[in-house]
Amino acid sequence: MENKITFDDVSKDWIVQKLRKDDMDALIIDNWYSNDELKKVFVEMDYYMNLGLDNLIRSEKDKSSAKDYNGESKVKSYRFYVEPTKYSALYKYNYKYVFEEFTNMLQNETLFGGYLVNTKSNSIMVNYYENDKYYKSHKDVSVITQLTWIYREPKMFSGGDLILTDMDETIECKNNRTIFFPGHYKHEVMQVNMKDEWETEYKDKNYYGRFSIANFFQN
Repeated sequence: MENKITFDDVSKDWIVQKLRKDDMDALIIDNWYSNDELKKVFVEMDYYMNLGLDNLIRSEKDKSSAKDYNGESKVKSYRFYVEPTKYSALYKYNYKYVFEEFTNMLQNETLFGGYLVNTKSNSIMVNYYENDKYYKSHKDVSVITQLTWIYREPKMFSGGDLILTDMDETIECKNNRTIFFPGHYKHEVMQVNMKDEWETEYKDKNYYGRFSIANFFQN
């Protein structure tokens, strides 16, 4: 019989940080995936990416993308939506929030944590950022948003940090870092700039840009 995985098992390598400004806050967790989980997540990423960027959705043409007052898209990236099947590593290994210990932590450590238990569904969308891609300040149509960032090593880009606009807080883009915050908070992604080595050595080797796994919790 397999040993039952406990919250202590999945959280043993976590580094948890709290951000708070007035009546707004967010929760940051490093090492969200285990090393084995992260490898399997990249296998799924490769499945979606193997036909090339031209076969992904250009986010500026996606109707769900945030728009400015002129109706122009605020985002420039590539994206795809993930079906919630038992075969998806992106869903399977994002399960940590179902632990009672996690919901208790979110409730105790944040002002918005109590809303998580009242959400009825969640959906995953992945944005991929390479050279000159960004997402200007916007809000999500979600109760709580979870963003998880992964990228291949060595890191072949600068930028890509998240700015919580309303809180005036910048969160560094780190591999295997996740952040939970209310979807109505304004937030933006700083422009991603690929390094010179990417152009000369890595451009034709898989994808070395910034993946952002967005998990939207909704009522």
